[in-house]
This record gives sequence, structure tokens and C-alpha cells, in this order.
Amino acid sequence: MQYPKPIKPHPPVATTPPAYAELHCLSNFSFQRGASQPEELVERAHRLGYVALAITDECSVAGVVRAHGEAQRLGMQLLPGSEFAVPYPAAPGGVAAGASFTVVVLPHNLQGWGNLCEFITRARMAAPKGDYRVAWLGQPEASPWHTLRHCEVLLHLPLAIKTEAACAIAMSARGLFGINSWLAVTAGLGGMQALERAHWQQIAAVSGLAPLATGQVRMHTRSRKPLHDVLTAVRCGLSVAQCGFALQANAEHHLRSRARLAALFTPDELAHTLVVAGRCSFTLDALRYQYPMEAVLPGHTPAQTLRQYTEEGALERYPAGMPPHVRTQVEHELALIADMQYEMYFLTVYDLVRFARARGILCQGRGSAANSAVCYCLGVTEVDPSRMNVLFERFISKERDEPPDIDVDFEHQRREEVIQYIYAKYGRERAAITAVVASYRPRSALRDVGRALDIPEVLITAMAKEHPGMYSRAVLVERLQAAIEKVAGGADFISAGGCFDDQPPAGSVGHGSQSGRAPSSVSPARVAGSSLTYAERPAALAPSGGVAACGLLVDGSPLPPLRRLQLWLDLATQLQNFPRHLSQHVGGFVLTQGPLTRLVPVENASMPDRSVIQWDKDDLDAVGLLKVDVLALGMLSAIRRCLHLIGQWRGAPLRMQDVPAEDPATYAMICQADTVGVFQIESRAQMSMLPRLKPKCFYDLVVEVAIVRPGPIQGGMVHPYLKARANPQAVTYASPGLEEALKRTLGVPIFQEQVMQIAMAAADFTAGEADQLRRSMAAWKRKGGVGKFYDRLVGGMLKNGYTQEFADTLFKQIEGFGEYGFPESHAASFALLVYVSCWLKRHEPACFLAAMLNSQPLGFYGPAQLVQDARRHGVEVRVVDVLHSAWDCTLEQPQVQHPAANGWALQAQPAIRLGLRMVSGLQKEVVERICAAREKCSFTSTQDLALRCALDAGDLKALASADALISLSGHRRQQVWDASALRSAPALLQGVPIEEDVLELPPADEGEEVTFDYAATGLTLRSHPLQLLREQLSKQKLLTAAQMRDYPSGRLVRACGIVTARQQPGTAKGVVFVTLEDETGSVNIIVWKAVKEQFRDAVYRARLMAVYGVWQRDEATGGQVRHVIAKRVVDMTHLLGELATTSRDFH
Repeated sequence: MQYPKPIKPHPPVATTPPAYAELHCLSNFSFQRGASQPEELVERAHRLGYVALAITDECSVAGVVRAHGEAQRLGMQLLPGSEFAVPYPAAPGGVAAGASFTVVVLPHNLQGWGNLCEFITRARMAAPKGDYRVAWLGQPEASPWHTLRHCEVLLHLPLAIKTEAACAIAMSARGLFGINSWLAVTAGLGGMQALERAHWQQIAAVSGLAPLATGQVRMHTRSRKPLHDVLTAVRCGLSVAQCGFALQANAEHHLRSRARLAALFTPDELAHTLVVAGRCSFTLDALRYQYPMEAVLPGHTPAQTLRQYTEEGALERYPAGMPPHVRTQVEHELALIADMQYEMYFLTVYDLVRFARARGILCQGRGSAANSAVCYCLGVTEVDPSRMNVLFERFISKERDEPPDIDVDFEHQRREEVIQYIYAKYGRERAAITAVVASYRPRSALRDVGRALDIPEVLITAMAKEHPGMYSRAVLVERLQAAIEKVAGGADFISAGGCFDDQPPAGSVGHGSQSGRAPSSVSPARVAGSSLTYAERPAALAPSGGVAACGLLVDGSPLPPLRRLQLWLDLATQLQNFPRHLSQHVGGFVLTQGPLTRLVPVENASMPDRSVIQWDKDDLDAVGLLKVDVLALGMLSAIRRCLHLIGQWRGAPLRMQDVPAEDPATYAMICQADTVGVFQIESRAQMSMLPRLKPKCFYDLVVEVAIVRPGPIQGGMVHPYLKARANPQAVTYASPGLEEALKRTLGVPIFQEQVMQIAMAAADFTAGEADQLRRSMAAWKRKGGVGKFYDRLVGGMLKNGYTQEFADTLFKQIEGFGEYGFPESHAASFALLVYVSCWLKRHEPACFLAAMLNSQPLGFYGPAQLVQDARRHGVEVRVVDVLHSAWDCTLEQPQVQHPAANGWALQAQPAIRLGLRMVSGLQKEVVERICAAREKCSFTSTQDLALRCALDAGDLKALASADALISLSGHRRQQVWDASALRSAPALLQGVPIEEDVLELPPADEGEEVTFDYAATGLTLRSHPLQLLREQLSKQKLLTAAQMRDYPSGRLVRACGIVTARQQPGTAKGVVFVTLEDETGSVNIIVWKAVKEQFRDAVYRARLMAVYGVWQRDEATGGQVRHVIAKRVVDMTHLLGELATTSRDFH
């Protein structure tokens, strides 16, 4: 075979680079194929002077909205599109086995976009999640390529498909798409470039397809080549060194300069890109959302329907008539809703709420929707506008011209009923769940990059364990030394190896670079090829003994060279925040009047019978699509269950609205921070605030919910508010306008709505401008952005006569909201649930406990802590027992009424029988069989139970381990023996009782019983584990929580307890808060950053922790706020033996 001569680059014909549009470009939303963010690609293309850029992710448009936003900012043309890898069946002499070719589709207009979205949807829905299926013309189950009208179609036909077969593909495309079809040619400068050129020339000559230049772009700059190699290795499940030809041969698949392109492509090939760009005028701004119309009453307009439902609801809310100011607010809202044409959105949400309430499902709207009097009348929210200072512009603003956002919480255990109602009503072609982009975090980035670079698994695991939360680049480097010490036997070993000690501090691991260039910057010459090139150690750093001189890790593998370790950290840092895959939103639905699949592609979700769109909630906001949030809230499930149990026990139904308002006993409990298990105010930070703030009314709870947030804390609002609350007469206001905005919070801005009111009253902001200020606070994104309003806000205040000092102080407080401040309406919605849950705990603690256990998982505390707290309040809790327990925890008549703690005066409380749901490994279907058989006739023995309920060995073992067979077999050892002795009999002997001598085993000691309790049910009703260890702990002078309770501040103490919770808030600057539990109660520990770093393993991993430190007790609150400032932390987990405990850790 005679090979064609190599083709020389075309010399430039002019000094001015030619115009060019890149039409084939993958972002990192082509998961593990693209190595650049969409925004990076657009910014780079704009800097290079490209006419247009197409983002063509594989069978996806997930990245185009981000690119669209950046293109709008830069004034550049963006072409949204997609590529498809089309498999071609092997044929003798024609196509290699497993070969495929690429089809790139770019829509001309809105019609073409809809056709492309439907094509992607069909391809995705025909395959499992994360995959898609397409087939070319003439193949079995060929894809409907003919539907891609109003689109440009580019074919990239590789050498793997021989010329004759490739010509046939090209001719079929030409026949189907006509002048809208093109032959994509590339210049990757690989070893087969000359052959590829000849291949494409022949195809073009035979098929008539015009050649068109493309870059097959995978990254915005060539410096991303190392990261692209790593992503390729992750996709292939290999290390970079094993990937071979799967790696790109060089770094040419980046956005190259136009002068470089002129040397690689012919003028016609470049000019054809402009022809395609000129034909494609579609932008995402052309998308138009149409609301579903099902909720409109017959013969009514949407506005008339909304008004009718609002007036009907107002009659229920205000039987004596709507207060005048509420009527004014309702009319204002209805007029604005009609003007913005949002009636159908409100009606759609109302329909969901009405369905839930008809089914007895508790639900409640929250967020900015609670600022709406219309939402209150419709029953969507529960915040009465006659009691609150609502600000509707926080919800809907004409100037903002964006759709509203109503969040509705439903019981977490019954939300699925609402979801299926949506699917049944609107169909899967018009309803789908919003996507969530799952991104790389430090642990996942370290693991994937480490395996790709052949870092020993033992070191990867150790390094991952050094990252219990989100850490910065500096901490990533800082923790590498500690990880190596753990897997290499300690610091002395590392020093002897000479891996780190002999290196200069600047630019080394743990110190970063001081040369002005990021450590991850690698010269182009070093990034081409595999990682074996750019992972070499510099010769100056390598000891004569090579890697072996650094010693071996505990698994026998050599410690990697320093250069590779540095590269591991650099690339893991780059990979952070890259998308990994699309998952589904917790409850954001997009509903449409027409087919949703013509607006955005829909694909299968991981859950059965669910579908998800390819855009997340931020994308929806950017393109103006509407979503309805159908969210889940565990406390609503617990409240409904509790109300039902109370009605069952008291003999009269109780509804949420029947809970007495402003109950003094409830507020007294709250002021004592006796709030374990209640909604929102159960955390350590909330509990320490309650005795200081001393809530006495509902609005105090609204403030309490909002003030313990990063925004008010960072803005320095907490102490000024507490000071003003202690002496409200001393509060002054700089102007009547500010008094109106701040009077309800004693002169201190706590809520987002107040920020808007301040801007309007003091700096002459319009309502729309004030809302832009609020949006810049970026509550959930934590990106801040408030600073850009400094000149406008402070300047406006100076113009209106405020002093510079006052304006700057107020702006600093507002700036704190950039770290997440609460809206007043949202806080009010939550405060309602706070009060109800507190009232239930205070007056019906037994029913509250049962409801909380039956609603797990939820909240800050696990079942063990909830049961311990309830028992301290006099609730009788009974063990799991197959003769008495149902699936759920149930109420039983108490034998003796236990005296309540804290002086609570209670009605007679039932005993709580723990349910079989508490037994680890026992399925609900098995429990249903047990209950059904027990209703017919009680069980006489474990054998009788097993035979009548068809229990297998696993079921019996689970019951015996949980001590649930105590009424049938006696103590736990006997239960385990009896359960183990039962085996499936042959068919002939099934159902025949077995008579044999009974073997009597001695009972276990209490320590063993407690260990089994925790293992099988996660809690114990026997002695607390620390009570069994108390004698041993006392010898070490470790105190109980009760012993320390009345100690004065400043005293040195030693505390010890089971770790039940750890918190490291983002606003705590590295401080960790730990909660320890012993047999007498809980102790809060504060671990400052320096102490945390000194005793890191014990702080993060101990299950039984001893703390040596200083006792602090706040006398101003009567000693209600108390904690230990840790000076030394010791891991005492070994004393627990096999006892299994868990903590709830929050970061």
C-alpha cells in the first residue's frame, strides 16, 4: 500500500488571521471527556477572537446554560448543540469491530432546538441512566434522524471506518439533510494526520459533502492536558500509565489561535464554519414557557379562577372579614400577578396543596412565598399577613421580571403520593424533576486522581480520611504529610527517607509555590503524552536510591516520588467542583402545557419511574423556566403522627390549628434550652442562644430561628441584638424610615426583608433594586457579591444625611448576609413548626417520642438520644417484643406514672412500646406477617413463631439479637440458641414440631447485653454504657455532666462521654463543636482550631472521648449555657470494646 505524502501546513495568505467559528467543543458536562468549564471555553474563544463557539456535549445540553450566560456577558455568539457517538456494525473489509463515528447537531432556530431536545430524550430514555442509544440509517432500531429538521449536521468519520463504508454514511446523510450536512475535518497533528486528510478528501469527493474545519475541542488551553489524561483514566477505570491509545496523543484539542488554524486548514474549510454559524440563529433567550392550564375552572380565565379561590380561602382564614390592610395587600398582589401573568403558577401550587390536604398529608409553604397574602388565603402558607410585616416584592418584582419560587414542604414519608399525583395528572411528557449537578469534592477528587496516577491505595485512603469536610487547597497540601506518616510508620520514618526534609520550603509539598506561578502550571513540553512524562521527579530532588530511598508504605508499596505527589494535589485541586454526573433534585418539578421535551431533554433518573431534565435550578432561573418545589420535611411527618397518637390516646382528634397559642409552659421549656428533638432549635448553637434570648412569644421564635445563622453571626448582629433586648429603652433610630424597618428587631437588621427596607428607606432604592441587593446575598450559593452595592447604598445614605460611620457600620452588617441570612417570611414559617413541636414535647412527651422514632431518620439527634431524653422526662419506654410490638412504636397503658423531670405538670402519659422497625435487618413484610399471625393467636414458642410466620434464619437471628424473643425464649443467649437451632425442614416434615431436651444457658452480663442492644437497635434501655465504665473513669478523675453542672467558670475539668454529634460550621473558622453523652446528660465541648490540629484524630474519629479543659458557665443565664473549652482531647474508644455507637456529624 502506498501512503500519501505528509501534508504540509498551509502557509498564511494574509497577515490578518481568518475569521473562525468553533463548531465542535466538549465541556466538562461531557462527563470525564471534557476538561474545561463551559464558561472557561467561552471566555477563551472570545479572547481568541472567534466569531462563534458551539458547545456540543455528548447527547446532552447540560452545560449550555452556563455557556449562554458567559456568552451574553461577553457579547459573543453561542451555538447550543450536541454530539452523538454512533456505533457502526463491523463488516468484512469495511468497518473495524467496535468502530463509531460522530454526528454533531446544531439547531437553526427554536423549531430545530425542539427537534434536537426530543432526539436526545429518545436516545437517553432508551438506555439506563447515564447512557444513551443511537443507531444509523439502515441499522436495526435506527434512530429517527429524519426528525432533526432545521438543524446543521456535521459528520466526523474516522479512519476506523474504511473509505467505502464512510462514503456510504456520508451519502446517506447528504440525502437526508441536504445542504445542511457537512464533513467535519480536524487537525490533531497525530501520527495518522496525513492518512486522515486523504481519507476525508476521498469522502468529500465521492459524497459531495463540503469539508468544514473543527477542533474537536476538549479543553480551553493546552495546560489542561494532564487533567484530561486523568479524566480519561477515570473513564476507562485504569491508571494513566495503562491507558495507552485511549489518551489524546498530544494537547492539540484545545482552542487554538486563529493564526495557528490558518496554518492547519484550507481557507474554504475555515470559511464554511462561518456559513454554519450564520445559519444558526437560535439562542436560549428564544425559549418560552407555557404554564399548564388544568387548574383553571370551566368558563373562567386564570385570573378569575385565582381570585375565586383566594376569596373562598379568605372566608375560611378570616370568618369575621378580611382586615383592611390585608385586603389592600391581596388586591395589590392579584393585580401584580395578573400583570406578570403568573396566575397559573399559583393555581398549580394550590392544586398540589389541595390534593395533599384532601389525603390528610401535612404540608406548608415557606420561603419568599410566605410574604404573600394570596398564598395565605389559598392555604399554601400559614404565615398570617395580619401578624407579620410582609414584603411582596421579596416574592415577585416587576423590575426583576423573574418567575416566583414557592417551596412547599410535605411529610417526608408521604411526599411520594404527591409526586405520583403530578405524574398521573400531567404525564411524563409534561412533567420531570429538575437535575442537580453532582460535583467533585476533595475526597472524591483525591481518590479518582490518586488512582489515575498510581498512588498507592493505602495512601489514597489515608489522605481521604484527612478530609472529613470541605477543605481549601492549603489544607490539602498540609494533610499529605500526616497521611504519609500514618501509612509509613510515623514522621521519623519519613525523615529517614529524605523525601521531604531535604527539600526547600518554597514550592514544595505543604508550602505551595512562591514563584508567581501556580504549582499546577506545567510547561507545554511536559504535558504532552502520558503521566509518566509529567509525573517524573526532578533529578535534583531524587536521591541516588530513587523511590526506594524514601522507604515503603505499610502495604509494601514504595512511596511515590515527590513530583507525582505534588501533581496529585494539583490535579485534585483542579478537579474540585467539576461535574461528575447529573442526579435528581430533592423535589423541584418542571411542568408545562406542551411537551417538556421540546424545551429541554429528559432522561431516566436512577430511581424507577422517575425522569429528570438536564438542567438544574440555576439553569432554570437563567432561562426563565418555572419549577414547583415539592419538598420533604421530616418534622411534618413527626407532627402528623404525634397528633394522631394524641387523638388515639386522649379520645379526641387534635389538629395543628388546635394547638394552643402562646403557651407559657412551652416558652418556659424553650428558655431552659430543653429542646432535644424539636424542630430547628435543637442544635448546640440554638440551645446556647435560647437562655440568652429567652423567647416569650411567637415573634421571638421567628428571631431565634433567623439569628443563629451565618449571616447575622458574620455581620456582627447577635450581640447588639441581645444587648438591645436587655435594654430596649436605650435603642435609638437614625431616622423614622429606619425605625419602621428595624423597630421589630430593636434596631438590628436580622432578616433579608429588612435589608430591602433599609435600602429603600435610607438610600432611595426602588423595590426592584432592593430585591437585586437581596439576591446578591446569594443565600445558598455563598458567593456574596454585596460589595458591588457599596457605592450605591452608602452614597445614597450620605446623600440623605446619614454619617459615613453609620453608613459603613450598617453596610458591614448587610454584607454579613452574604454568608446566608434568613428571610423573615421563611423564619416565620419555620417558627410555626418550632412552636408546635415544642408544645407537643412539653405537654405530650410520650406521643412526641413515639412519633419521632416512627419518623426516623430526621433531626439532629438519633433514637438513642431521643429515648434517653424522654426517659429523663418521665416517659416509660418498653423493649421490643414479638408478642407486643408492631412495626411502629405504639402506646400502651402505663403500669406506674413516673414523675416528670423539671417540674413538668403533665396529664397521664402512656408507655411507649418500641416497634419492630427498630430491629436492624428486619424487613417490614416480615413484621406484617408476624402481626397478622399474632392477631389470630398468640405465639407459644420461638418455634411456633418461626413456623406460623415462615421466618428464615436471618429473621430469627435479627429478632434474637434485638432481644425481641424475650417473652418466648427468655434471656438473649437463650434466644440466640433457640433461633440458631431452627432450620428449614424437608417438605415432608414442614410444620411438624420438634421435641428435644431444652438446653439452659446462663445469661450474659450487663455489659454484653448493652453491646448487643446497640448493635441490634442502636439504643439500650439498660444501664448507660458509661455507667458501666464509671468506676474506671472515676479513677482517672473523669467527671459526669451532672457533677460539672454547677461548677463555677474557669475551673479545670475532665469530661468523658460518647460522641453524639460534631459540628464544624463554615463561620466557625476551624472550630469544632462536639457533644458528649454520659449517664447523667450531655456536655458541650468547644475545640479551638489549634487544639483540633494537635489532636485531629481524636477529635474527628473518637467514639468515646475524654476532654481535659476549662469549664465555662454563663451566670447571666442562670448557668443554662455551659461548656468545656478543650485543651487536650484523648480517644478512649478502646474502652467501648465491641459497642457500636454512631455520631451525627455536620460540616
